[in-house]
Amino acid sequence: MENLKYLLKEINILNQRIKDREEHEDTFNLFDLMCNRYDEVNLHSRFLSVLLDPAGSHKMKDSFVRLLIDKLNLPFDYNLSSLEVYPNENDLHEHKEIDILLIDRRRKSAVIIENKIGARDSNHEEEGQIERYYRKITQEEGIPEESTSVIYLSIDRDAPSDESVSTSGLFPDLKDKVISIHYGVEILDWLRNCVKESYNKPILRESITQYIKLVENMTNNNTTEEDMKALMQIVGKNDDNIMSAKRLIDNSKHMHWWALFEFWKLLSEKFVDLGFTIRQRIENEIIDDLVHGSAARRNKADFNLELTTPDNINFTINADHDNYICVGVSDADVKSGLKTKAKAFFKANEDILSLENCENWPFYKYIDFKNSDGLYLEDFSEELTFSLVSEKCREEIVSIIIKQTQELLRQYKRSLK
Repeated sequence: MENLKYLLKEINILNQRIKDREEHEDTFNLFDLMCNRYDEVNLHSRFLSVLLDPAGSHKMKDSFVRLLIDKLNLPFDYNLSSLEVYPNENDLHEHKEIDILLIDRRRKSAVIIENKIGARDSNHEEEGQIERYYRKITQEEGIPEESTSVIYLSIDRDAPSDESVSTSGLFPDLKDKVISIHYGVEILDWLRNCVKESYNKPILRESITQYIKLVENMTNNNTTEEDMKALMQIVGKNDDNIMSAKRLIDNSKHMHWWALFEFWKLLSEKFVDLGFTIRQRIENEIIDDLVHGSAARRNKADFNLELTTPDNINFTINADHDNYICVGVSDADVKSGLKTKAKAFFKANEDILSLENCENWPFYKYIDFKNSDGLYLEDFSEELTFSLVSEKCREEIVSIIIKQTQELLRQYKRSLK
């Protein structure tokens, strides 16, 4: 443990030096300012598809498509005049619900790109998501199977769930056809090649460069070569440092599990101390699924801490596996008579209180952490999530959640009178 303390002290010195340098760097990024960096539909799929569209306003024709095909070694045969990409600048809609589609109907060739940033596969009882897209292209569009490529793009190189590729059983070889790629590896390499290709187009080049910075931050690829070498020198300085660093790496998942356990435990205890009643606790099995589970299990690991106020108002603290933590009222929280009032509360306060709603939630609100997009429990590399290992930080995070929850409930209670 003493060796580990010494290693962390040296790394902390390096980290402080990096922070001091970053304070003077140009960090302005339009993508981060205008969008949620994890918005796979309105940000990532659209930006990537616009780059891939040979008819796009970038005027690079098929340069970017060719770079991607070569990078992934795809058997995609196309002609520039008949290649179509969806979505595109003139049509922002997905074609047949596919995130990004490259298709040449004359040459009978296609590339399906499924873009996953946290979201689960949307499988149906009779057909998996990837199966569905594959069927639509091969059977409805008439593209031969041998000319249809399937790319599964994710932040952590996930593979599609077994249900996604084999529920119907129509395509027994589909699972082996899917190519899983990573934002932090293949996409970054491709984007950097796109920048080189755009050497004489400064606005396009800078736009791609800013997007690269966002992807680097999103995938924790923002450490410079100089900083990485310095970190390696510290870790490789002696055998003690090497083994201490290995101990941290080997136990990172266990640290993640215990950080989440202590967080939910503390949050529950604080609410109880305030007179709230817990109707549904966070079970350890859900943490197991999120931290140690397969892709399919992680996709089902949704946290719902259901509570009741001292004056009998039901609400839920929610953290879906693929989203930030929020507080709100779900269908399970309200009886039929209150659902109308909950929906009315949303309509009256949507903009004022930054409320959102969806099919099973009359209203909810993401917890606002001023210096972070939100608390994203699945990704232990996120700074706010990782800080849950600290007792002091857990206390601060729980305090913020309780304070904002109480304020939202105060407003909601007033509307029920």
